[in-house]
Amino acid sequence: MYDDSVFRAANGMGAGLAYKGDVCGSLLGGCMMLGLKFGLGSEKLARSEEPHPSYPAVQEFYDWFQNEFGSTKCPDIFGGYAREFNVNNIDLDAMRTKTTRNEKEQALVDAVHKKCDQLTGRVAARIAETIWDAIEAEKRK
Repeated sequence: MYDDSVFRAANGMGAGLAYKGDVCGSLLGGCMMLGLKFGLGSEKLARSEEPHPSYPAVQEFYDWFQNEFGSTKCPDIFGGYAREFNVNNIDLDAMRTKTTRNEKEQALVDAVHKKCDQLTGRVAARIAETIWDAIEAEKRK
């Protein structure tokens, strides 16, 4: 699927919600993709008295994410990198906007981006597997 509006809508999710150090954008993006597969449209949702069909898939994904990465928040997931590079109380927003970084700061930023890319890849694989399994189950019905 490629829909530029989905990518634009998700833009602010990176870095723990726009460098706020909160919920991982990959978790939120995964939930959005599950909603696209399992969720109700606005018309059906307004008339529905049944539980939301996307909730079981989102709950299972959330639990997997929490177990896999130890937290749902970026600072908890990536906090070990600040210790590894002997950087305490790092201000990620300030580092993001700095035009020059010292070697240690750049190494930290690069390491966090690499880990984030790996995490996002694992999340995408998990979401694809979940959706694939649902499609296969639908075919068997």
